[in-house]
Amino acid sequence: MSGQESEKRIQYIILLRKAAKAFRRIRILHWRTCNRIPKVENRLLYQAIKMPIKGFEISSIEAKRFTKPGEKFQNLRIDNNSTVITINLVGEDQASLEYRFIANYLGVGMIKMEGKILIEGDAKEIVDTWSKSNNMPPEVANQVHSTVITNCLPVAVVLARDIGLPPPLPPLPQIQMQPQKKPGSKDSRRNSPEIT
Repeated sequence: MSGQESEKRIQYIILLRKAAKAFRRIRILHWRTCNRIPKVENRLLYQAIKMPIKGFEISSIEAKRFTKPGEKFQNLRIDNNSTVITINLVGEDQASLEYRFIANYLGVGMIKMEGKILIEGDAKEIVDTWSKSNNMPPEVANQVHSTVITNCLPVAVVLARDIGLPPPLPPLPQIQMQPQKKPGSKDSRRNSPEIT
């Protein structure tokens, strides 16, 4: 690494630390003046707060195939759903979420996983919001659901292979090779694949 790159990296780290310090001050001010800040600002401040995922656990797995082995599937629809079942306060700034992930092969089979996620941050406010409206703030919901999908899909792919179902992924593109062109043709592409 050159001297300029390391200097830029150090400046970037210093800038990040200053931003984090300023953000902590804004967050403290937010809690002190919560009743005086309009709700739009409350929402914007809340969305800026990241909820780090501290733990992920799969506690139960269920995989079923409803058809006989060897049957062909045509136009099979696969739905991947992740649902938060409950949110409980664990500590002052930690909450435990119970989730359910289902890969549903309509009429052919299903893969279901359940487990827990441990999040850290403004857990008390999230639990209060959940108890009132059964909803999470959009920023937290995006992070939680993407964590569930990211961790459960690879397990579902292996389970689908074991019980003889196609992987619960979007269809992969098919590659078709073009026939070779004559050397004197205007098309400069050689024998390159075409993705359909």
